[in-house]
Amino acid sequence: MTTFLNRSKFPRGFFSLLCILTMTMAGFALIQGLLSVYCIEVFDLPEKTAYAIYGAFIISIFAAPVIGGYIAGQLLGYLFTTITCLLLAVTGLYILCFQTLTHFYIGLAFFCVGNSIAVASLYVLLGRLLNNLPKIRTGAFTIAYTCMNCGALAALMASSTAIRIWGYQSTFLISAILFMVSLFVLLMNIRHYIPINQQCQTTYTMPKRVIGITALLLLLPLEVALFDHPQYRHDVILVMVVIGLGFLTSMWLKAPPEQRKKLVIFFIVSAFGIFFWTLYALEPSVLKIFVQRNVHRDLASFSVPASDFFSMVNPLSIVILGTLFSVMWLRLDKHRRSPTLPYKFAIGIGLVGLAFLVLSASTYFADTQGLISIEWVIGCYLLLGAAELFISPIGLSMVGQLTAPKNEGTAMGLWLLSNGVGSSLSFYLTKITVYTGQTTNPLNTNGLYGYRFCEFGLAALALAVILSLLSPKLVKIPV
Repeated sequence: MTTFLNRSKFPRGFFSLLCILTMTMAGFALIQGLLSVYCIEVFDLPEKTAYAIYGAFIISIFAAPVIGGYIAGQLLGYLFTTITCLLLAVTGLYILCFQTLTHFYIGLAFFCVGNSIAVASLYVLLGRLLNNLPKIRTGAFTIAYTCMNCGALAALMASSTAIRIWGYQSTFLISAILFMVSLFVLLMNIRHYIPINQQCQTTYTMPKRVIGITALLLLLPLEVALFDHPQYRHDVILVMVVIGLGFLTSMWLKAPPEQRKKLVIFFIVSAFGIFFWTLYALEPSVLKIFVQRNVHRDLASFSVPASDFFSMVNPLSIVILGTLFSVMWLRLDKHRRSPTLPYKFAIGIGLVGLAFLVLSASTYFADTQGLISIEWVIGCYLLLGAAELFISPIGLSMVGQLTAPKNEGTAMGLWLLSNGVGSSLSFYLTKITVYTGQTTNPLNTNGLYGYRFCEFGLAALALAVILSLLSPKLVKIPV
């Protein structure tokens, strides 16, 4: 482990960025974990409304960086944007301590805008730290992604205890402290990030910053309106897709020929990424229901709650596998044997296909009550974790390599938006997968689940093959 994280391999500022990303992810996971229950218990909202607000929250996290990335790159600079948005997130968490519905919507708006745009800007800063270090770039992003999941796992394990002992308000304050410490670490190490913040050679004048801060603040009432009317969350994604395509078209028209080729690759792999995120987003919905009703959840002498599979097993699998993947990428890149970007995405999509085929096969091995063994689900989640590691950190790493420095923020927002689009599209897959009959008996529902999971798995494998066949025709960029 000492050799693996040898400081001499990594640029100055890398480990402080790991610390910042880990703490912000832990603070985010605390809020994400309690959001639905908080709406139901504190405001007595119907479950359907609470889950709609949660859906709007997730959509907002992935949609806001499209506008925020443009603001950071063109008007404020990534460092100034990160500092400003961390302060917005802390402000939002403080507002959430006032337990009225109005304060809830306003606080959540501040938190979503602040957290999502700050993290997107931190990804850009991380990419710039690694711009001249191709042999460690993929491994470093995977290390960062693994550390963030460590933070999420720790927060999720502690959240229920924190709520029970200290209540919701104290949990909000704990999250705020994590963001404040992140800001402190950033300011203490700011000397490492000032040079890379200026790589795009854009001058961030005071008038530009006034316009940029005004634009950030204008996002807040839009967020409040979204949380007040969460039924329009899918429309918001559609609008952001149109805006995102407009940004991408503008980038392509202004780019020189070689850069245009890279933008085409960025568009193609992001489109395939949307399909991955569509299937992946079935975890907290369809797979959770499947585990709840159709799986024998006894592990040794302990019965595992269905909700823990997504909230705990997923980040745990990322932490375990992420460590192995980091070592693998560092060694492969050192010897220049790493697969090209499209092949990595093809492998990730293929693995998510195999995960669903495993679940489909499991329905044929159910017991007399229709319940399947928990080992099948653990195997599925390990495959999903491996698939995620072939897509998410690789996608974050590719942004700085496929886009011009002045457009990195916008491109990072577009890549994050692909996750939001996938989450929105998964809603329609959920509708055709969840059993609508009078009974939830596994003997009646296994057939539908097995059939749908098989369809999803085969579709993913087919797309993985298509992307593999396209790969030789795309430029070979080691990401």
